[in-house]
Amino acid sequence: MDNKNESCKEINSTLFSAADTLRGKMDANEYKTYILSVIFYKFLSDKMLEQVADLLELDDGWSLSDVQNEYEEILNSENKDDFLKALKNKTHYVIEPELTYTKLVDNVNHNKFQREDLQKAFATIEQSDKIFVGMFKDVDLYSTRLGVNAQQQSNTIADLILKLNEAN
Repeated sequence: MDNKNESCKEINSTLFSAADTLRGKMDANEYKTYILSVIFYKFLSDKMLEQVADLLELDDGWSLSDVQNEYEEILNSENKDDFLKALKNKTHYVIEPELTYTKLVDNVNHNKFQREDLQKAFATIEQSDKIFVGMFKDVDLYSTRLGVNAQQQSNTIADLILKLNEAN
């Protein structure tokens, strides 16, 4: 029971921290859309990387970064097409290595993130299967509420990505 309470506290703290990133820029109904959309994208990306690990039969103890590296490697090999077909059969979607949540976090940490990266990632999911069509339509990554220019908007989204990355 203590583990469950600690997990709930951790999730609650992460969500409040993420909300603080957008609080003051927009009202709760708006920032809820951003937070939930990014959380869902993280979930899809992390689940896909878990399937990558499964397909590659990686040993226990791997991190998402480890799987990310293996994923990039396999997609640069001659087995790329067969691997992507198997992955799509398991997940119904495929996220390009440069658009996984893990890679977006890496880009944020290296000051390479631009909001267009997340926009492209959202579009990739929406186009991958009819069940995802319109999933992220309410998320405006170009909204002036995120910042007055492209860099400020990217910085706000980057902060949100880092805060939500703490959620497991």
